[in-house]
Amino acid sequence: MGNNDLFIKKTSYIPELDSLLLLADPDKNMVAKYINDGDIFVVYQSGEIIAECVVVKNSDSEYELKNIAVREDFQNKGFGSMLLEHIFDVYSKKCSYLIVGTSESGTGFYEKFGFILYSKRENFFKDNYSEPVYENGRLCEHMYMLKKIFTADKTAK
Repeated sequence: MGNNDLFIKKTSYIPELDSLLLLADPDKNMVAKYINDGDIFVVYQSGEIIAECVVVKNSDSEYELKNIAVREDFQNKGFGSMLLEHIFDVYSKKCSYLIVGTSESGTGFYEKFGFILYSKRENFFKDNYSEPVYENGRLCEHMYMLKKIFTADKTAK
């Protein structure tokens, strides 16, 4: 990843993000619910978009990572980890914790970064998506909610 023309930029929604957004969240209607409410960060390499994430403010102390994806030909090369570390740097200064909802197969990735499981939303994917959702060949049923605690409440005076 030592490429000099690799950078992360906070941006507004652009249609070029659609394929990545739908890679992480395959229902356009679900993406539409949050895409205009969040901060969008994009990883560029050699002028190409290779990764994105969307973070939404739920409260002064809580932000939620709603979508994160790396282009398939750039996966497993550390770009998702790099983007997540950037998000930690930005939001650890703004809030007390960051939450994320993921399928069962996604929990391990987030746990490597210090997220802890705090809730399970039963039948979330069946109840909220019009088509079955698969990740790594497995049918997604429940959403697992994880939390990354940064520090004491930043809103306290």
